[in-house]
Amino acid sequence: MYDRFIARQPILDTRLQVWGYELLFRESDTKDTFKASAATSHVIANSTMVFNWSDLVGNTRAFLNFSGSELVSGAALLLPRKQTVIEILDSTAVTSEVVAACERLRAMGYALALDGFADLPEQRPLVPICSYLKVDFRTTTPELQAEIGRKYASKVSTEPKLVAKKTETWDEYDRARKLHYSLFQGFFFLEPQILRRRGIPSSKMNALQLLTTVQHNPLNIPAVESILKHDPGLTFKLLRYLNSPIMERRAEIRSVANAIALLGEPVFRRWATLVAVITPSVEKPNELIHMALTRAFLCEEIAQRMGQRENIYEFFLVGLLSLTPAILDQPLNHIVAELPLSNDVGAALRGEPSSLRCALDAVLAYEQAQWPEFVTHMERLALPEDAMPACFAAANQAARDVIGAS
Repeated sequence: MYDRFIARQPILDTRLQVWGYELLFRESDTKDTFKASAATSHVIANSTMVFNWSDLVGNTRAFLNFSGSELVSGAALLLPRKQTVIEILDSTAVTSEVVAACERLRAMGYALALDGFADLPEQRPLVPICSYLKVDFRTTTPELQAEIGRKYASKVSTEPKLVAKKTETWDEYDRARKLHYSLFQGFFFLEPQILRRRGIPSSKMNALQLLTTVQHNPLNIPAVESILKHDPGLTFKLLRYLNSPIMERRAEIRSVANAIALLGEPVFRRWATLVAVITPSVEKPNELIHMALTRAFLCEEIAQRMGQRENIYEFFLVGLLSLTPAILDQPLNHIVAELPLSNDVGAALRGEPSSLRCALDAVLAYEQAQWPEFVTHMERLALPEDAMPACFAAANQAARDVIGAS
């Protein structure tokens, strides 16, 4: 079966909203085969047996890599035209046959992207056909990136759009944006942004205090109520989450004490932690919050598969807190130091080996399509590789439910 392993990497616009996703496939479920770039029609067709297309990309676009032979074969014709961007691999020989195939696909309504664009003479025949030119910020020089911006960015309002690929820092994102690149692919938005103001805004401070308080055992209910009393927005979000259809036990909750009594401390801690983490994120890309929630739920799914039900909150917490540096714009070591986390959770977040850390590493490898590393981590967890797609589907849906209820 070729339908088991799919990773996706977000592509953001200048407003840091998701423009689309590059879908990365592992071609085989055997340990020795890792061809993440394969995107033939049978891979796509089978992938829908596990993942719903709309669950993967929503109303955005899917970028998929195609080799020269796949372009010529017409493998893209089973894909939805309005949501598919056919990405021409940078290793593709630009022959007359390939150019003709690309022209046919464009005439049929498909958008095309040219990967690894470096403005080489052999690439230029494809430029008029492509809607997107992807420039790798790891393999090109700043001078070439700027030259491509000057030469092609004047057309970004129409075509082609310049995509800054592998932008891993906020500085690279800022530089690409100033060069008039339109789209950005990379993990820069998962990193903390250097604050250009003193102190932490009150909403973030209140959220951090709530996150700290709900880690204490036994739970100090008056302390929780005091924090929420000073942040009406936080209170509203908390009660809205607790009253939403995504809760297993829905009830009319009118106070924090009432919520804790009805739901029990473990469930309350879990959802209070969620709210505390995602509430300060109004200035952050939605995809950052989606990824944080998906990581949390995915680590939780792994814990269930491992039979770690008594420690499930710790797995959930490790996944969620792995992205709080980017959400709160604070270094991870500061956050860990300020929270009364268990020794196991703190050690896992610092990267120390454990089952908690291994679960997070498996999630990160899957997220980034690092298939060999993914296999290694799943072996250490004593879990079958093919358990992950179902776990990811459940986690992705849970994250969407939470965001929909916010």
